[in-house]
Amino acid sequence: WYTVDMQANSDSTHHLTSSQMKRLLAARVLLGCGVLCCEDDKWQLEDQEWVFGRGATIPVSGLLMEKRIAELIWNGQNHVLTRLSRFRAVKVNGTPIQVCSLEDGDCIQIGANRFTYEVRR
Repeated sequence: WYTVDMQANSDSTHHLTSSQMKRLLAARVLLGCGVLCCEDDKWQLEDQEWVFGRGATIPVSGLLMEKRIAELIWNGQNHVLTRLSRFRAVKVNGTPIQVCSLEDGDCIQIGANRFTYEVRR
């Protein structure tokens, strides 16, 4: 599987099957168009690491919120949400998760905070 940021040498030739090309193009769309929304706030995700928590890159408010509740990373194919907290539940579409690949329209809930993952083309 070729990653989205793969660069070819000028001396090399790469052949991709049509299914590999479709996966590569789909990943490119997710990478460039993945957005996390919460009321008036929006985060263009790209391939950065994002942390949910008190005072984190994606702030989460509420009583007794930890500094690192969950993280959101790009794994080369999808944006992946990972729960870091032992005490705080992280839910995607109402289901508690440990690790979850996000899809367009997924709703993330941490305490009373709600976020929506969108792919904006």
